Amino acid sequence: MSIIIHFGMPKTGSSAIQAALFGQALDSRFHYVSLGTANQSGGISTIFRVDPENYHTYRRLGWTTSQIATAKQNYEKALLHELTYAMETSKVAIISGEDITNLRPNELRSFYKVCRSLSPNVRAVGYIRSPKAFMESAIQQKIKMGEVSINLARAFPRYRQLFQKFDKVFGRECTSFWKFDPSVSGDIVSDFCKRIGLPFKGPARKPVNEGLSLPALRALCIFRRHHADRDSINYKKNIEQRIIKNLADMRGPKLYLHSSIFLPRLDEYNDEVEWMENRLEASLREDVEIHDSQAIMSLDDFYVVDPVAIEWLQTKTGDEFNRKMESSEVFIARAVSKLATPIRHNKK
Repeated sequence: MSIIIHFGMPKTGSSAIQAALFGQALDSRFHYVSLGTANQSGGISTIFRVDPENYHTYRRLGWTTSQIATAKQNYEKALLHELTYAMETSKVAIISGEDITNLRPNELRSFYKVCRSLSPNVRAVGYIRSPKAFMESAIQQKIKMGEVSINLARAFPRYRQLFQKFDKVFGRECTSFWKFDPSVSGDIVSDFCKRIGLPFKGPARKPVNEGLSLPALRALCIFRRHHADRDSINYKKNIEQRIIKNLADMRGPKLYLHSSIFLPRLDEYNDEVEWMENRLEASLREDVEIHDSQAIMSLDDFYVVDPVAIEWLQTKTGDEFNRKMESSEVFIARAVSKLATPIRHNKK
């Protein structure tokens, strides 16, 4: 028996991998560990963080200490059961969760010790994404999750801080970093399975967390600015999820950061990139200016009224934009709010 711990990194197709392997009949030599969901981030973080009450899910849900303690006990039992089953049946256990990268060194070591007590062969594996592409994807995810203020410096990946601990805890010989190739992101599941030796004959998988176009992100930001009090008007998270799902159909250019706001961060954290390149034995350098003509130059650009959004919303909702009656921002906010409910027909 061996244990493979897949830590992401975030924004490298982890959700697609997890969705493809969770609850599926895999090759008899493998077992995908289940703690109740496809992504084991929550369970592993609850068990091994010294401060699980500060885990983002529990902060958002407002769970009490007692609730978290009960969840921890349940997760511990589930993890032991899953790994014991894999050990007794001589299977390769796969644990996948992007938040494993956020464990502190001592927490990661505790996780490793539990796994090592059950198997002499424990490996940590994950993909590494180049910094600008990671930042663009991470910022989009933060917007989709409703974060109001975005710190560009914090969005830059601290490679050494995130990944050096895996070498120290698991050993360099038992830690594999793979450069993320966007050209295979549409079939990241097959790529991952091939690397760990798991036969996988399923169809090519689309990314689970597909990004929104820049016009759609702008429409979402404008909607939120005009509904800043949404929590006080019985606003529900699933309502915004329906809005985002509908906005995913809005075509347009992708989100790109202008080189003028990316390069200062690269200069500040270049040693982090160089460390990762040396460890990866591959370059993470990108053409950071290739998309400058359509890139955002500041966070204020997310609140620009995009003609693509207005045209799409008119078609989608059947509402006509009349600039004599309302501003373009008010129209966008009103039309986007309609995406929360099923639209029976279009007038256009």
